[in-house]
Amino acid sequence: MTLPDTGASRAVLIGAHQFADASLEALPGVANNVKELRRLLTADATWGLLDAHCTAYLDPEDPVEVLAALNRAAREATDTLLVYYAGHGLIDPDDDRRLYLATPQTCADDQWYLSLRYEDFRRAVTRSPARRKVVVLDCCFSGRAITGGMAAAGARALKSVAEQVEIEDNTCVLTAASGTATALCPPGETYSAFTGELVGLLADGVPEEHRELLDVSTLYRHLHARLSGKGRPLPQLGTRNAGSDIVLARNAAYTGPAPAARGSAPGSIRPNTLAAPDGTFVGRRRELAELADLAGRVISDGRSMVCLVHGMGGVGKTEILRRAAASPWAEQFEDGRFEINLRGFAPGSEPGDGRQAPEARDPDEVLESLLRQVGRTDIQTDRDAREEAWRAWLSTRRVLLLLDNAYDAEQIRPLLPGPHAACLTLVSSRNQHIPAGHSLGAELLPVRDAVALLRHIAGETDESALPQGELAQLADRCGKLPVALRPMGWALRHTAVADLLAAMEAPDPLRDFPEADGPVRAAFLASYHRLPRELQLTLRHCALHPGPDFAGDTVAAMMSIPAATAALRLGRLQQRHVLLATRGRFGFHGLFRHYAQVVAENDPALRGTDVRRSLYGHLLGSLAHALSVLTGAPAHSAPTADGTAFASADEARAWLKSHSAELELAADAASRDGWERATQLESGTGYWLYLNERYGSARSHYERALELARAARDRASQVYALNGIAETHRLQFQFGDARAHYRRALELADGDLTATSESLNGIALTYSVEQRYADARTHYERALELARGTGDLVAQVYALTGIGDTHRYEFRDEDGLAYFVEALTLAAEIGNVSAQAYALTCIGHAHRGQRRYETALDWYNRALELARSTEDRMAQAQALYGIARTYGFQGRFTQGRDQCHLAMWIFQDLGVQDWVDQCVELLRDLAADERRQ
Repeated sequence: MTLPDTGASRAVLIGAHQFADASLEALPGVANNVKELRRLLTADATWGLLDAHCTAYLDPEDPVEVLAALNRAAREATDTLLVYYAGHGLIDPDDDRRLYLATPQTCADDQWYLSLRYEDFRRAVTRSPARRKVVVLDCCFSGRAITGGMAAAGARALKSVAEQVEIEDNTCVLTAASGTATALCPPGETYSAFTGELVGLLADGVPEEHRELLDVSTLYRHLHARLSGKGRPLPQLGTRNAGSDIVLARNAAYTGPAPAARGSAPGSIRPNTLAAPDGTFVGRRRELAELADLAGRVISDGRSMVCLVHGMGGVGKTEILRRAAASPWAEQFEDGRFEINLRGFAPGSEPGDGRQAPEARDPDEVLESLLRQVGRTDIQTDRDAREEAWRAWLSTRRVLLLLDNAYDAEQIRPLLPGPHAACLTLVSSRNQHIPAGHSLGAELLPVRDAVALLRHIAGETDESALPQGELAQLADRCGKLPVALRPMGWALRHTAVADLLAAMEAPDPLRDFPEADGPVRAAFLASYHRLPRELQLTLRHCALHPGPDFAGDTVAAMMSIPAATAALRLGRLQQRHVLLATRGRFGFHGLFRHYAQVVAENDPALRGTDVRRSLYGHLLGSLAHALSVLTGAPAHSAPTADGTAFASADEARAWLKSHSAELELAADAASRDGWERATQLESGTGYWLYLNERYGSARSHYERALELARAARDRASQVYALNGIAETHRLQFQFGDARAHYRRALELADGDLTATSESLNGIALTYSVEQRYADARTHYERALELARGTGDLVAQVYALTGIGDTHRYEFRDEDGLAYFVEALTLAAEIGNVSAQAYALTCIGHAHRGQRRYETALDWYNRALELARSTEDRMAQAQALYGIARTYGFQGRFTQGRDQCHLAMWIFQDLGVQDWVDQCVELLRDLAADERRQ
């Protein structure tokens, strides 16, 4: 068990304690609930959650604002998400499956839209990428209202709160009461009954639990016992899989493991070769807590355990082991405490200096040394005999072994105790695939701990002297590696932080700081020199990649090897912590990249520009084919032989999404390298970013493509880039700039009918948004005529839907319908799914305008289904918005709000504020219409 990572966790606390509706009693204790819980969760003694990551809403006025904050926290949390609500719980009188959480504006008889829907909570929690999720509800669902009760009059009882909640993996739901009991907020008490006991457990701890951390199941057991003893409503716990094991807090009453049950024989040797831990150690509470938990289990069970602490060079693995061995629990291993440096990854040579890295220690030599330390003089020369003698000595003793800097399993296996020895073996290594019963990854320091380390070494706690923001930047430039942070902390004693930052410029930020550069460089080279030759070669090629990350197919193109071979090699480099990996992508630590580039530059057989040209060709070919498959339109650049082929739009979209950042930097690098097809790579990257609604970034690439095309006097590429720039301006509502670029493209097109048609469609769109429908229709019709003449089906689809829109905006829905149907037919013919979805939605609009609501819903749902199949979120949101409006016209207000909320969340994620505003306005209209009914 480990405490959740404070940087990767989020908490949202919501409480409602006073209400405009007189039938909902005030709950003064709820205000104290929220304030005290936030204090405890952000206190280092309890959890230490960052203030910015613990959001509290007391008596929120706007349910939409709360849900937006909840969804934001849910998206940001990757470790643990905690959601808490205290207040009145209500059940929809028309549908007892719907649970509502009251806000101050809630009316118990109607106006449910002013409450928080539990379904919205559940959806946000379910969709969160957090590994662990906790929902705490301090409310009840009884049909009775009593003094101090938290159930509204007329509320229906539920069978079980846990039954009401859909529980996902690694999720738990903790509630104050069952559906047939009231959750109390007793008059005169500081807190509500349930939260008061929870606060007490978090603040005071549980002395009878001999453990450092408190998980959900432990808290629930003690909550149940305390509330039962007072005759109060009993809590419920619903979990799935490891949900009950989620840790929420440190045990404030923990004083260390239980006393030892067995000891050493009188007069026996008790060797101790542990080195003292660094006095500047900070953080690592999660790692230390897990190691303490393992030690307690070894002591209580009397069985041997091995834990591997793995991480990149310089991350502080040795210090974690030493700090753990200096903890009070280590005294329980009274028969011996050993620290052995196995030199598996010892500092090696600089490139070209002729020195060799020292060899890793032979386990046979280590065994001899250990046996001598415990007083053995009759040491055999046979390896097996030495292993047996060492295991025999350990078998009746409690011993702590620190095997530092191990290379592989073969090096540590002879040194391990037998299974029945009460020994704890802690192994540190850069190789994460050393077999061990327990494995613990040593990650980079969180920003807060990295800043604390800098302050500690600098000897300055005054934030005005060392501003937090500047220290965070300094920590980031040091890569959050302790081996770099420590020297920079000493530098802060005599140099202003602003001056240090000014001197730390990429790509070699430590160039002017030899005290930091030397250890970090040595850490990298120690890992590099221990790699097999084929992995060294792969790493040198990776260093020539423009970044920020890469995948097997791109490294394969650079090395001219099969993609499967490249992927296997990248995985092996990640296992040795030379590369970082996330979701199938690989990259360097920020500081290691420079040292890898130096090594690559010293390889006379590698020429960076040649290696990257192979990369650019692969990316351009793959990009062109992916865009062609995705849109059904001919790509600006035809696929090349070295590009990846895609069998479906789903495959193409997945490749584009995973390679987005790589495409952006590769396009920039291709321009700098003077690659002959850099213009096409810049334009293709811009087009993908445009499709992905990243309009500012798309425009930057189109503008670079335009510069290159002008320099090469390539008119066709200039027109393509100008139209792309215009599209990005149009979609950001900058219509004057958009028309100016479209017209410049028209001037250059001069005979290129396809480009002319595209520019005319764009100009028409700007007029349409400005409600100049006659001008818009004129340009669309010219574009349609040209597109039909050239056989450009894509341009025809856009012109047809545009003409249909102008008719619809002028309330001639029947006229527009014919154009939408023709556009749908052509879009299906070319396989452009996005255009099909838009045409389907437009057909739904036309039927809705004619009050054919059920027919409209059929078309909207077809559009929604198609958009979901291709993950086109904009098309999904537009279809959902159409469904919501149609439900409103039918008087189905609850369903309308449901669909509108879904649409609004998607628009918020996409950053399309104009559509978000329309959704908010629709929600208000639906509420007003419901009130009028």
